[in-house]
Amino acid sequence: MSSTRQFYIINRSNFDLYFKLAFNNNNKMKKLTLLIAFILIIQNAYNQVPKKILVEHFTNTLCGICSSRNPGLYSNLNKQEGVIHIAIHPSSPYANCLFNKHNKSENDARTNYYGVYGSTPRLVIQGTVISAGADYNSTSLFTNYLNQTTPAKIEIIQTNHSKDSIHVRIVLKTETMHTLGSLKLFIALVEDTVFYNSPNGETRHYDVFRKYLTDPAGLSVNLPNQVGDSVVLNFYSLNNSAWNFARIFTIAYLQDDNSKSIIQSESASAVLKNNSTGISKSIIDDSDIKVSQYQKGISIIQNNFTKNITATICDITGKEILKKQITNALENIELIDISKGIYIYTLQSEGTILKVGKVSIQ
Repeated sequence: MSSTRQFYIINRSNFDLYFKLAFNNNNKMKKLTLLIAFILIIQNAYNQVPKKILVEHFTNTLCGICSSRNPGLYSNLNKQEGVIHIAIHPSSPYANCLFNKHNKSENDARTNYYGVYGSTPRLVIQGTVISAGADYNSTSLFTNYLNQTTPAKIEIIQTNHSKDSIHVRIVLKTETMHTLGSLKLFIALVEDTVFYNSPNGETRHYDVFRKYLTDPAGLSVNLPNQVGDSVVLNFYSLNNSAWNFARIFTIAYLQDDNSKSIIQSESASAVLKNNSTGISKSIIDDSDIKVSQYQKGISIIQNNFTKNITATICDITGKEILKKQITNALENIELIDISKGIYIYTLQSEGTILKVGKVSIQ
């Protein structure tokens, strides 16, 4: 384990004690050195950032046990904060899984990485393989991974270009001193919900892994040693006809290749996602609602004005720019004071997303 955990246990009472000891010492140089050391230790501890929890879920669309256990897992995930979920579909024990056949090599590569090939469902949390008999409904499943910190921060900027391609910009930033060596960076494209009546009876499949933007074995990177420094990486992918392009989002994670421990993870939630798992939202394409863009805004027209609709405007990173209640059959939303760029609007009512689209501000 890195020395950052040792830094974190230093509290204020400990600091006060060592401070007094230092100033009772007759050696001024020792006093100064000790004081500086503990100031740096405490500063380092409080500069660390919360560590997201990565749950890698190995499942299969022909697996009957999966269909009986997965709902409990999804319910459990929806109760957690800061949990990132990704579903990987190996070719064993069922070779005809639709999602595996879409990208057999990369699904199987990740499964073999942990040595869990040949058995589903299986969970790996923060790089630790969970017992096959674990209770997926129990909140204690995540207890050992809560309230942890890390010196690394990951930022993701995902840009969808029309319906043709995705550009992903990754920023790895050092938030505090560390002793981490070479790490592996994995960048995955994930589809937040796939509506598919699978042979095992499941009809909705959440956070389905589609492809890696890095090599399946990961990209070797070093987190900068200097606090505040960053590494910026860019990735690009064409769309695939098998995907629902509007539901594709990016997951990034840093991993120690020797211990398999996850150092940090992050997700660029898709426009339609409501939480870390993408489980609770549904969408319909409401033909009674029309949206058109004018120079500095959008017009929303409802043919049958009966719904209580909320309009939300976000930038391409998912940051909310504006939210407005729609109270008329014809409503204009002015976007005068925002910067040039691509923005995403979402219209929703009572937890259901009615329409999603893109706005280009010139």
